[in-house]
Amino acid sequence: MLFGTSGIRGKYPQFVNEELAIKIGAVLDGDFLISRDTRRTAVPIFNSVIAGGLISGKEVYVADGE
Repeated sequence: MLFGTSGIRGKYPQFVNEELAIKIGAVLDGDFLISRDTRRTAVPIFNSVIAGGLISGKEVYVADGE
């Protein structure tokens, strides 16, 4: 798994998965805006980051073109 300026990179679901996404949403500093791309695997990761943020009491703003 690689964290960089282009986001988080790694094979799904071996390295990047819903469990990791919830943890990331929970540890982000402050309220945040999230968006996603069109890959079908983006949906569960997207929802899990949102869940992690909400569970930890943050405001999560969603930019989703659908």
